[in-house]
This record gives sequence, structure tokens and C-alpha cells, in this order.
Amino acid sequence: MGLPNCGKSSLFNSLVGENIAIVDSHYGTTRDRKEFPILNGLVSLIDTPGVETVLLKKGAVSGATLKEEIFKQCISAIHESNLIFLVVDSKKAVTQEEIELAHYLKAFGKHATIRVVFNKCDGLYD
Repeated sequence: MGLPNCGKSSLFNSLVGENIAIVDSHYGTTRDRKEFPILNGLVSLIDTPGVETVLLKKGAVSGATLKEEIFKQCISAIHESNLIFLVVDSKKAVTQEEIELAHYLKAFGKHATIRVVFNKCDGLYD
């Protein structure tokens, strides 16, 4: 889970060891969630589209737009998860949107453990 373009799909592909999720530098490339079972199907890793925090503030969504449909997929993943990685782009300062998303995850992912993952660390100290 994370904002658009923080590297969620790249991390997902690294964790599953395959290029299942499309990775691109363009904003909003991931539009649907991808699942990959591990440990003989006991656990599934889920790659989600980037969360648009403006939709968090709206509350209920009508499903009329693509962004709202993407948002529904993210909400579904939150409710299904026991462990949520909040992925943050380490090459940028933590944003207010990421803080809002963390608060949302804490409030609505009540049964899930939430861990912050700082991604894109390669080349930080070059």
C-alpha cells in the first residue's frame, strides 16, 4: 500500500521473484491489484494501485470513476490483510499524504499489522 509511484510494484516483483506486475515510471500504471500465493497458498502477496488520499477524505465513493474503482480495490485489500506494508519512496521526504494514509491504515486495517517500508534506497548515498 502506498501513494502512486513509490515502487510498490517493483517491490512486489522482487518479493515474488517474477515480473508479474507492470513497472513503469509513469504515474498510475498499476490499475488493478495483483495477487501471488506463497508458502503453498497459505499467504498471498498483494500489489495494489497507488492510493489517492483525496479519496480517503471523500469517504464513500460512487464507483463512477476509474480512480474510485482503483480506490475500492485498495480498501478491499486493507480489509483482507493481516500484514500491510506502507511503502514510502525514500528518495523523497515523507509527505502529509503518506501520514494521512498511515492514519487511515491504522484506523481501518484494525486487525492488520502495519510496517513502513522505505523503498528506492539504491543509489541514495552515491
